[in-house]
Amino acid sequence: MSQDTAKVPPFAVDNAMIDEVVAALDIAGRLEGRKGILLLDVAVPRAGIEPGLAFLADAAVGLHRQTQDDDDLSDIEEAIEAPLKAGDQAGVDEACDLYRGMLASRLKAILLRSDARERLIALQAAGARP
Repeated sequence: MSQDTAKVPPFAVDNAMIDEVVAALDIAGRLEGRKGILLLDVAVPRAGIEPGLAFLADAAVGLHRQTQDDDDLSDIEEAIEAPLKAGDQAGVDEACDLYRGMLASRLKAILLRSDARERLIALQAAGARP
C-alpha cells in the first residue's frame, strides 16, 4: 500500500461527508497589490474537521487549486470581488458559500466516477498541508 493510499480511510465517502467537510473549509477572498488583484484562499481549518475526514478536506483544497483557471471560477470571483471592494462582508460570505457549493458539487461528481478513490487520493495529495 502506498503512502497516499494509507491516508485514505477504508470507509466509503458519501455526499453528507462532502457537505460537512466543505461547509467547514475556511474560504476567504482578499485584494492584493495596487491593482487589487483578487485572491481566493481555501484552507482546512485548524480545528473542526474530524481526523477521519481530514483527507477529504485536503482533497477539497486540492480541487480548489486545480480549478484556479476555470471559467466557472471567474463568475464566483466576480461575485466576491464586488462586495470586497464595497466592504460588504455579508456579500463576500454569500459568494464564498456559492464557491463552497461548487466545490461540493464537483467532489460529489467525482464519487460517481469509476476511479473515484484514485481521484480523491490525487486531490488529497495536491491539497495536503506541507
